[in-house]
Amino acid sequence: MSLRDLDRTADPILDRPRREGLLLFLFIPLVLVLLTRPPEPLGPGIALLLAVAIIAGHRRIARPWALRHAKARSLWSGRSLGGTATISIAVQSGAEEIHFAVRDPDEERRAQAFLHFACRHRAALRLGVFLPLLALAVSVALESACGGELFPHQRNATLIFFQGVVSLTVLGAALGSLRVPVLRSAAPHPFPFPIHNLALLGIRNTLAVFVTVGAYWLGVAVYRSLTWPGV
Repeated sequence: MSLRDLDRTADPILDRPRREGLLLFLFIPLVLVLLTRPPEPLGPGIALLLAVAIIAGHRRIARPWALRHAKARSLWSGRSLGGTATISIAVQSGAEEIHFAVRDPDEERRAQAFLHFACRHRAALRLGVFLPLLALAVSVALESACGGELFPHQRNATLIFFQGVVSLTVLGAALGSLRVPVLRSAAPHPFPFPIHNLALLGIRNTLAVFVTVGAYWLGVAVYRSLTWPGV
């Protein structure tokens, strides 16, 4: 049996676009590992440069991929839609309006609820993600430039701030959107983050990752605070 035949007979959950989306998504946790736990052979400086290079390269590959599959995969579940009738959802990503698809009214309701929540709270979400990320990047850069921590327990303090604030932000986004009343709208939703990152796995699966990692990071941040040196 050829690879083409395998693709045709495989379960839709494991189809080629979904495998590609998963592979592209894995670069996101790789960047976080490089920033939070720089490998010893690289050091913080090289790890930071590598993380920045991956972010820049990832956008150039992942965004065109997401746009190419925008109407062929469900924005909510990430599953291929095949030849079934679909419902369109418009998202404003930067200066570009992108039309994605979902399978049925239930997926539309769930996707619209999350996008509406993210649009309504976009300032808080941006602050809760980008400020800790900037603080972490600056801390790593200073550690590299100084050849060590600039002040005692610099890395520990930065990680508590980064993991604590980001975890509360993503948990708030994932769980808060569940309480949003459905307000269907044909107008595009201005999404505050790169929408292609959500389209790689689908909103539902990305939120599941957010909840899992967010809960773990929140626990780690609390543990680091409780076991702070000298406490």
